[in-house]
Amino acid sequence: MLFSEAIGQFVDYLENQERSGTTIKGYQLELNSFRRYLEEKANRPVYLSEVDVDELESYLAHLRKKGLQPNSRSRVQRIFGSFAKFCYRKKLTENNLAHGIEPIKVPVKSKEFLNREEVQRIIENIQHPTVQVLTLCLAKTGMRISEATSLQLEDLNFSEGTIRIRKGKGAKGRVVPLSSTLKVAIRFYIEHLRIEKGSNRVFVSRKSSGLSSKYVNMEIRKAAQRAGVKKKATAHSFRHFFASELARNNDVSLVTLQEILGHSSLAVTSIYTHSTPDEMKEAAELI
Repeated sequence: MLFSEAIGQFVDYLENQERSGTTIKGYQLELNSFRRYLEEKANRPVYLSEVDVDELESYLAHLRKKGLQPNSRSRVQRIFGSFAKFCYRKKLTENNLAHGIEPIKVPVKSKEFLNREEVQRIIENIQHPTVQVLTLCLAKTGMRISEATSLQLEDLNFSEGTIRIRKGKGAKGRVVPLSSTLKVAIRFYIEHLRIEKGSNRVFVSRKSSGLSSKYVNMEIRKAAQRAGVKKKATAHSFRHFFASELARNNDVSLVTLQEILGHSSLAVTSIYTHSTPDEMKEAAELI
């Protein structure tokens, strides 16, 4: 079997597992880059049986010489690891192609996160009214940017004070709280600011029926500059702010926080709360 054919089967598997389009595109891009590297070396199509750890390590060294950072090379390694497990499980290979490869050491950088005052200043300085309300939604619910831009009008339940997220990361749906402050802001936006574009999406723009993540992040960056906030500000910063504030300043169980954020494990939630998985497990035992 050609390496390209195995990649195609892996992509089909990811689609059947309802992985997000962004995830599938990223996996496909990295695996095909690796395939082209091998084909240029061999000057011919490469078979799956010719791919092994030595070839992967050679490719990672090639990426290092090109200036790719450890974090990016580690991502390539993880993607190939997932592909290798798939091939072994489906009996496309006799063994796990990634077995024995040493993980790339990624330096841990101390990050600066937005505090409450900075979040408020950035939101106040967003000049696009739709992006402003959407960003407030991120800060008040902790939803992902992709979830916010896909939000439908029927997902808002003002009487019960909830927002339904139909398909989050990993195709997991959930319900998150709709605070009174956010309820007032969204209601005002829908009744007075929202442009009718024949779309059911909550957040629409003049030029299209929806907002792109790229555009939202651009508006957030410009607002941060106007607000004098030096820290890196993206849509994800507001999700992180929500999780950190909820974990530190409120009597909220960690399991509840995990459910609101749509995480698959406490280990992932620990990234947002600045706690270790063991600390969170211990705290969860007390709930």
